[in-house]
Amino acid sequence: MSMKAVVAYLGAMLKPLGFSRKNANWNRQSGSFVQVINLQSSQFSETLTANLGVFDKGIYERFWRRSPAGVIREVDCIVRARIGELMGSGDRWWSSEAEGTATEIARELTEHALPFLDRFRSRGDLEQYLIETGVAMRRLPLPIIYLALLKADRGDRTAACEMLTALRSRPIGGWLDDVSRVSAELGCGR
Repeated sequence: MSMKAVVAYLGAMLKPLGFSRKNANWNRQSGSFVQVINLQSSQFSETLTANLGVFDKGIYERFWRRSPAGVIREVDCIVRARIGELMGSGDRWWSSEAEGTATEIARELTEHALPFLDRFRSRGDLEQYLIETGVAMRRLPLPIIYLALLKADRGDRTAACEMLTALRSRPIGGWLDDVSRVSAELGCGR
């Protein structure tokens, strides 16, 4: 089974559920959020996995200072996960050439991905997930910035500023200007 066949199979499954597709990316509006499913193929082997995300346009635009262009990609989401994480098996990749790959991925999307995406109904849900998954302790600055913006959005500017101050004290390379800008916009240090 080819990647193209897997995409077609999943597209037929997801379209009746309200998802629209562009290439191997599916989007579905859910309240003020966009739910995202992305099928990623490996650069190194004939394997693929599913990436999931929940996009919040307001938080995205607040940080990036622009609207997203066209289809929402998983990398643009506030909350992101791989299907294997939700299955409890770590990182899960399927052979794109094996028979049954499409039906197995469809089953895992139904059992794990769709309930995961549907659990996010508010910005509080996004914030809670980022806290539960420990983004503040990880090296990647962007999820920490998103978490700070979510905290500020619900009125906890003190916690948001503390997070950004802690982030600025770490080696974050090219993100320093962005963190400083968001800190200034939130009025941190006043």
